[in-house]
Amino acid sequence: MNPKRDELLQTTSTDKQVALSPRLGVSFPITVNSKLYFNYGHFRQVLDARNLFQFQLGWNGDIYRIGDPNQPLQRTVAYELGYEQNLFDMYLLRLSGFYRDTDDQTRAVVFTSIDRLVSYRLSTPLNYSDVRGFEITLNKTRGRWLRGFVNFTFQQFKAGNFGLGQQNESVVAQRDYELTSTDHYQFRPVSQPFGTLNLEFVIPKDFGPKLAHDFRFDLLGTWRAGQHYTYTGPGGGIIPGLQNNVQMKDFWSLDLRISKNIATTLGQAQFFVDVNNLFNLKFMYFSPGAPMGGPFESTGSLDYDEYMKSLHLPESAFPKDIVSTPPYINIPGSDRPGDRRKDGVAFVPIETVAADANLPANGLPPGASFLEPGRRVLFYVQATRRYMEFTGGSWKQADQGFVDQVLKDKAYIDMPNETYRTFLNPRSVVFGMRISF
Repeated sequence: MNPKRDELLQTTSTDKQVALSPRLGVSFPITVNSKLYFNYGHFRQVLDARNLFQFQLGWNGDIYRIGDPNQPLQRTVAYELGYEQNLFDMYLLRLSGFYRDTDDQTRAVVFTSIDRLVSYRLSTPLNYSDVRGFEITLNKTRGRWLRGFVNFTFQQFKAGNFGLGQQNESVVAQRDYELTSTDHYQFRPVSQPFGTLNLEFVIPKDFGPKLAHDFRFDLLGTWRAGQHYTYTGPGGGIIPGLQNNVQMKDFWSLDLRISKNIATTLGQAQFFVDVNNLFNLKFMYFSPGAPMGGPFESTGSLDYDEYMKSLHLPESAFPKDIVSTPPYINIPGSDRPGDRRKDGVAFVPIETVAADANLPANGLPPGASFLEPGRRVLFYVQATRRYMEFTGGSWKQADQGFVDQVLKDKAYIDMPNETYRTFLNPRSVVFGMRISF
């Protein structure tokens, strides 16, 4: 990298941007205990420095990515219509519907020369998205023993791109790209419901022994529906029309804080204990968009592919009207990415074949020359939907009790090889003290 690059390159001034951001809020009572409200506004957001000023070089010194400081500010137009109701002078019920439309979001467009010696990514404002949904919230802001809120939000998200994601100087390469690209397809609406719970139990100052006064127990719970994403089978690739066909396992968490306030001569002191992930729930750590960044081996995609193939995905994962020839034989079930084998359960592989005639004569899985002592392997025959096992030198239908136990324990799931980073949310306990002067 040339340390005097900024002095050698030609520079120009950036364009000025002026934008209006109107806001409107209307609220009016219906009864003494209820009201309607409406909010509307335009919001502008400054892009991060990477999309504005980045000048990134590749490993070989070539320009890899360029930002653009003249990109327009990202704009969001938001609407909200809501209703609030006082209940028993103790609770507040809020119902609202919302819509947010965002445009001028960034995407990287690849520019490639005809000899492919020059290839860089330019940040451009060619992405858009919108979110619509409703939420229900019940608040309890007053109370001698209990305060808190419960919220449920249902929302749908969709997004898309303007234009194309590649610009090739080669006419042939550009034509091939445009014939096969799905960059300009709009992502189908995806539901993203979630819920939160925050409850605070308080021991009043006039109840019981003085030592117990003002003890607080706070519970913070979260539920989030699993992310939808597109899975096209081992090795990736594109299947036209197949979008968001699998959904990850739902996420649950519950945290606890126990605190005690004490008045001292120096000020107010608080002693607390934070317990994160109270029930020590386990969730696999990986991103659908970049599975190799999670617990799967980074030397290739085989580890991720073997995990996904071992799952018993719903039949809807590869709908027949879109996928005429599935990428592999999937055993129908209700598994989701993120499901795992039960703790302490030995791995029992389930191989798949199309028909009985495809069962291997030696009873071994493809590529295996022997089985470890005590190892059992099941074969699933797609045509008959039966589980077979090679015993006594011949194929027999597997014992149903054994099959049921394997399915119950999910013993067939081929877990990621990077076991030390499969679960990154263990229960933790933190003790602390805070003094306010």
